[in-house]
Amino acid sequence: MRRAAAHPHSGAAVPCGSAPCGGRAFNVISFAEPGALDVGYAEGTAATVWAEGADASRKYTRTFERVARMSLAPQASLNLIEEISRGL
Repeated sequence: MRRAAAHPHSGAAVPCGSAPCGGRAFNVISFAEPGALDVGYAEGTAATVWAEGADASRKYTRTFERVARMSLAPQASLNLIEEISRGL
């Protein structure tokens, strides 16, 4: 996990409190091409959702930004995850 978090295009952040995404995992996929829209992606037990288009992808991006604001810093997140894993 530490190796993956060190990648320049990824990271680890543990949300504090009640996450605005309802505790469900999701991804925001961004493309390097100028003007390319982000795409939201979420998997559930019954369906996979691809949120394409400006309005739909904006909702995922805003949710991601809210989760990021309420999360521990990346190093503090990794420290917490390692502390918990040592207790298992």
